Amino acid sequence: MGLDIRMGEKIGVLTYHRMLKVNMCVFLHILVHGTKG
Repeated sequence: MGLDIRMGEKIGVLTYHRMLKVNMCVFLHILVHGTKG
């Protein structure tokens, strides 16, 4: 059971960082195209 929780935490952290990276890409994309437009 402890192993499952640890795996869940690892997956959660990876998903969180992936979402953070995607949000940053979207933010920069809007920033660049917003200033151009």
